[in-house]
Amino acid sequence: MLARTFPSSILRKMRITYSIVLCLLLFSCRVPDSLVSVHGEFTDLSGRKIQIPAGQIQPNADFPTITLSIPVSEEWKSLLQSGAPLSIYSGKISGRAAFYLDGNLIGKVGEEFKSGHARFFLSSLPSFKSDQIPQNFRIELSKSEDFPLEIKGPIYVGKSDDLYRWHFTEQFIDVSLCSLFLLIAFCYIFLYVRRPVHRHNLLFGLFMLFAAVYWFMRMDLRESIFGGEVILRLKIEYATLFLTAPLLTLSLENLYSVRTHIAGKIQLAICSFLAIGAVLLEPKWMFLALTIWEALAVPAILYTIYLNIKAMLEKEKTAFLIGPAVLVLIAFCFYDILNDFFHQPQEQISKFAFLFFAISLSLAFLEHTTSLEKNIENLLHFTQSVSGTSYSIDRHIEVGKFACYMIHDLKNDLSTIGYLCEALNPNDSKKNAWISETILEQVHSLRNKTTDILDFVNGTYSIKKKEVPILDFLIKIRESLLPAVQKAGHAFTIDCPYENETVVIDETSLERALKNLIYNSLSAMEKGGTVQLSFRKEKDALVFVVSDNGPGFPADWQDVNLRQGIEGHGLGLRITKSIVEGHQGKLECSSSQGGGTRFEITIPA
Repeated sequence: MLARTFPSSILRKMRITYSIVLCLLLFSCRVPDSLVSVHGEFTDLSGRKIQIPAGQIQPNADFPTITLSIPVSEEWKSLLQSGAPLSIYSGKISGRAAFYLDGNLIGKVGEEFKSGHARFFLSSLPSFKSDQIPQNFRIELSKSEDFPLEIKGPIYVGKSDDLYRWHFTEQFIDVSLCSLFLLIAFCYIFLYVRRPVHRHNLLFGLFMLFAAVYWFMRMDLRESIFGGEVILRLKIEYATLFLTAPLLTLSLENLYSVRTHIAGKIQLAICSFLAIGAVLLEPKWMFLALTIWEALAVPAILYTIYLNIKAMLEKEKTAFLIGPAVLVLIAFCFYDILNDFFHQPQEQISKFAFLFFAISLSLAFLEHTTSLEKNIENLLHFTQSVSGTSYSIDRHIEVGKFACYMIHDLKNDLSTIGYLCEALNPNDSKKNAWISETILEQVHSLRNKTTDILDFVNGTYSIKKKEVPILDFLIKIRESLLPAVQKAGHAFTIDCPYENETVVIDETSLERALKNLIYNSLSAMEKGGTVQLSFRKEKDALVFVVSDNGPGFPADWQDVNLRQGIEGHGLGLRITKSIVEGHQGKLECSSSQGGGTRFEITIPA
């Protein structure tokens, strides 16, 4: 009964939730800055000295005594000056320990340290002045009668609070991974019970169960082999790769036209390879598996991001939950690349995720509007070829024309978003904040125009006038067009002597009309041109003027009723003329070849 009622959407939501939590844990669980990895040399009773590489200490357990000599670095100096309680952390330690600073005994700890995360606590350290900082820190470890001397894994020395927090977070990740694997195993097994034809669900569920059991039983051993951020990254990365397994199947089916049952077998084979690598605890095979998986998973995640953005545009509620999760996943897949090129990977990852989302959103909008424009144009040509004057056909033509006008405007907004994305600078947070606000304004503009399309199709579209501060209105237009003006290499000025006055207009539609005229000027001028937007009041009238010093055009083009299709002029002017007529106003044009162009909009006050 449970198998019949078990919805597959629950599995997707579980994967999303766990992936977000685990990736956030990864970013927050880096080795604390106050920890210092022990390295140096150890000495046995015979006086032999053996060099110890940083972060890896595996001495011979038969040695009665091991001495670790650690030079006091700048990080150590700040720790010793703080007087904070210090701790020593390792995967497994047993025996007795004595601690010296420049030959002076500063503390001893007990003998009974069982396997696990043994810690040595150094408290009540004396405070040191800057000119009294010791130069050498020495640890002497000795085996006792009941417990042999044993050290496995790297040793870290640092503030006790940081060690406690780090250790707790690491344990929490282990428990989360085990529960995640068990939960996914349970879900896939029940999916198989629900539809027995998909045997790969059963096999994948069993592999997840197998991985969960071994992970739980051998997590301590795993921590003994790897140290610091390496083990944390491996744990989280493995969990993320298992979570993204369905994405790989999806991309194989949709991107490469692989049949469903074959894609399922490929997914099973790769996941099995990952599970075996985790169980064998062999570093080179684990890292090889991760590398292969990332190479295969990147196109899958890119394709999934596209599908989620498409779903968000179609206002599917689940997409607003899935989209951010997928962005987190792709940011994690590029963690290595970002970590190699930047010193602050967390900050750069967030910037990369934002930049990728903005570009993906622009591309998705552009693809949809281009496809919509072609379909509408085909519909327009078809309806124009049909004879008769029935209301139905006339209405289709009107809708088609209006949609073409709106698509023209949408492309202008998308161009602005594209220029803003190109202007993003990872090292200029203040500029990025302004760009983000401008992108948000453009997205709101796109949403309003989409609403206008629906209103027009439903027969409810109308001019909506309200009081608007005229100077703020003109400044808003200038700010939104600034990226396009700068990219084109032009100058853009406004002239308005009315600082605190308001006018009654349809702000959205009139802004659209003025922007169309300004875009025409920008596209017509050579680099280095100037566009001016000015406003003045006349008797019972409001006058807006857009002028440029471009090449102009012949006198026979000055009729604003230009035929559709003149590149860079026709459609934009037709839209502007329709908006002006909706305000019961008029549009006039004056131009001469080589003398610039001037458009004047006059509407009743």
